[in-house]
Amino acid sequence: MKKIWIFGLLALMLAGCKKDAIDKLSYKMGEPFQLAIGQTAENSAGAPTIVLKDIVDSRCPAEVDCFWAGEVKAVMEVNGVSLTLGLSPNPAVSAFGSMDGYMLQLRKVTPYPVTANNIPPKDYRAELIVVEER
Repeated sequence: MKKIWIFGLLALMLAGCKKDAIDKLSYKMGEPFQLAIGQTAENSAGAPTIVLKDIVDSRCPAEVDCFWAGEVKAVMEVNGVSLTLGLSPNPAVSAFGSMDGYMLQLRKVTPYPVTANNIPPKDYRAELIVVEER
């Protein structure tokens, strides 16, 4: 009975380690990286810690004629502060944001919507790049 209990405890500990490895990644300054919803990106040089909280996607699906192209926004938490960056023909929506001396850019969000297919949140990826402001 003791062996089963110890094995169960060990399995839980290993499962927790695996989840942390998936939910966190390290990024390099000036190099693009991708985040999934719920994932955290950290930088060992002191650049901001970024958590992708949500993707808000109203882009016109491929193979559809739309009146408006739509937009996509990445809702993030950067060093504990909310920041939303977007890709849109609307000039009020910006792909760039500044935080603690660093410039963040949303480069793209994948996958692109197609007709008759809702994109599950777990499938979204936001591609970002972080550089020091001059």
